Amino acid sequence: MVRSKYRIVTAVILIIMIIAGPILTILSFVAFKLFYNDPKQILILVLPVLAVTTILSAIYHLKFKWDIIEIRSQIIKIKKVFGLGRELNYNLNALKITPSYESVKVGTGEIILIETNGKRISELSDFSYANFQSLRETLKEKVPFAPYSKTNLFERMKLAMS
Repeated sequence: MVRSKYRIVTAVILIIMIIAGPILTILSFVAFKLFYNDPKQILILVLPVLAVTTILSAIYHLKFKWDIIEIRSQIIKIKKVFGLGRELNYNLNALKITPSYESVKVGTGEIILIETNGKRISELSDFSYANFQSLRETLKEKVPFAPYSKTNLFERMKLAMS
């Protein structure tokens, strides 16, 4: 059995995103008011876009990246939202595992997309998990990997809204 272990940085990033969402939303309402009073301040409308992007990114991370994952002999257990949410059990034979890359400000990292019945259920990221290599190797022994694919920001935002 292999169980995922978080990097402390990922928890700090999530807390910042959760705090930033409401703050940016409030600032967005102020920005609309300022723009309404003086249309020359068009750049102030960047705040609402930033607020929506931050909120969708936080939702995406909560749905797919902040899970506790246990890989056992025949099943994978996924406990959503740092283990505070519901526990989902899947047979390893029913999974589709797709490796991919993600680019963030600190560099490019590897992610593993875990899907079943065409629906994404979780992601493993070397930025998020301290024991990513052992999780990847354990999955590779038990489930065949699909070829590498690239997901872009817009695909992730669509997944956050679904």
